[in-house]
Amino acid sequence: MLQSPLSWGASLKFGAAHEIGPCTSLESLGCGPSWSRGGSNDFVLHPEPRPLPEVHFTDQGGRPRSLAEFKEKVVLLNVWATWCAPCRKEMPALDRLQAAIGGLEFEVVALSIDRAGAEPVRRFYRDTGIERLPVYLDSSGKVLRDVSGFGLPISLLVDGKGREIGRLVGPAEWDSPEVVAFLKEQVARLSAEHRPR
Repeated sequence: MLQSPLSWGASLKFGAAHEIGPCTSLESLGCGPSWSRGGSNDFVLHPEPRPLPEVHFTDQGGRPRSLAEFKEKVVLLNVWATWCAPCRKEMPALDRLQAAIGGLEFEVVALSIDRAGAEPVRRFYRDTGIERLPVYLDSSGKVLRDVSGFGLPISLLVDGKGREIGRLVGPAEWDSPEVVAFLKEQVARLSAEHRPR
C-alpha cells in the first residue's frame, strides 16, 4: 500500500538539519506504485520553482562544464557514484530514459561524485552498456552541498531557467511508462512556459 504524507503546502522533515518544504508527491497526481513508493522516497514537485546555485563539474576529458550550459532544456540532474549500489542499479534505466525522450528539450545529466576520477565511471558505463549518457564528474562531491543533498542517488528536475522544479532522493525506474509519461508532460509544460510569446 502506498503511503504519502505529502500534499501541496506540506513539509517533509528529515531530522533537524533537513527540510523539504511545500511540495506534492506524484502519487497525489495519479502516478503509479512503480514510481512513487511513499515516505521519503517520493518524487516531490515544488509549488514554485526554486533557485539553484551554479553547479560545476568536468567532462570525461577533464574540461570544465556547468549546468548552465543546459539552459533552455529541462534537465534531470542525477547525482550518483559507482560505489553506490542503488545508483548502479538505476543507471541503465536513466540511459534508456535519455534514449526515449532526450533531445532538444530534455537531457539526463548523470553527475558522478567518484573521487577516483573518470576511469571508474567509464569502466562502469562500458561494463553495463551505457551508451547515451556522457561521463560527468564532480570528484569533490561539492554538488551534494550545493543542492542540499543528503543521500545518493538524488535526482533534481531542473527547468530551462536553471531552477529546481522537484526532486527524488533514492532510486527510481526512470524508464517505466508512468515516469516517462510524467516527464514528457513536465517537459511539454516547462518548454511551453519558456517559449517567447
